[in-house]
Amino acid sequence: MGFWDLFKKPPKVNDLETLEDYIESRAAFLAQKCIYEYARARTGLNSEKLFSEPEFQEALDRSRWEAFVMTLADVVEMIAGELRPHLNSARDIDALYNGLEAAAVAIMRSYPVPAMQTSDYWDRKEKWLLERLKPVRLAGSKRVKDIPLQTVEPFFDILPIHKKLTGHDFEMIKNHRRTSLCRTYEEFIGSADVPALAKVVTAERAPVTPPRVGTSLNV
Repeated sequence: MGFWDLFKKPPKVNDLETLEDYIESRAAFLAQKCIYEYARARTGLNSEKLFSEPEFQEALDRSRWEAFVMTLADVVEMIAGELRPHLNSARDIDALYNGLEAAAVAIMRSYPVPAMQTSDYWDRKEKWLLERLKPVRLAGSKRVKDIPLQTVEPFFDILPIHKKLTGHDFEMIKNHRRTSLCRTYEEFIGSADVPALAKVVTAERAPVTPPRVGTSLNV
């Protein structure tokens, strides 16, 4: 997704392919938006110099991938919470989570292992994501504004700014992530055919989308 694409009206989300694209683009955008805006705000006039330093670029890249997986889980839970009320049976609800989890895993594994990580990186992240979503299957999604609360501490910990400089910024990061996901929710319900998506995601069929070929985490 290019910069100017962020200002375009979101495309209609009405099938598995557009849903998967939506999940991926929103997760990447929300993760990077928070990290970049915070890093630039915290470093002020020194941000341009800092962003050009190889050591910081590596720390930034590590943060982006970690944040992407956390935000991916948030977006999936948000969507599950909107689709679930349109399903009537336990079987369909189970199929809903199976479908959304499969989409999230396919998105992650479409990317090569990040350069600074070990070869089992996506194996570990898949396990983490499925564990993160397991309680949602049983209890349903929380209010949208409360979804990011589950990962706000680890998200704060992976920010590419030295802990001596983060100070009392925890609340700012928490509020930023909550507000951003709420805005994404408003965008989603304005662009999605929710009843149709509920039926499509729970249908028993082979994967609709071809193998994904992501190369770099860009919005």
